[in-house]
Amino acid sequence: MAEIEVGFHNEAREEYLGALQSYTTLSHELGRSFQEEVHHSIDLISAGPEQWPIFEDRIRFIRIRRFPF
Repeated sequence: MAEIEVGFHNEAREEYLGALQSYTTLSHELGRSFQEEVHHSIDLISAGPEQWPIFEDRIRFIRIRRFPF
């Protein structure tokens, strides 16, 4: 199966950017780690979206390791 394009809902994008700013304010390394985890998770979703649980309708989700996001 080909990878699919993964997008953020506008509210999810704002939540992500706020969390990234908060983690980066605490530590640049922590911010970078958070960003890497999110990007890794997006890659996993893109490679095999059907393996992740459905949240609502056609929306699926994945939990980020190490971060409550």
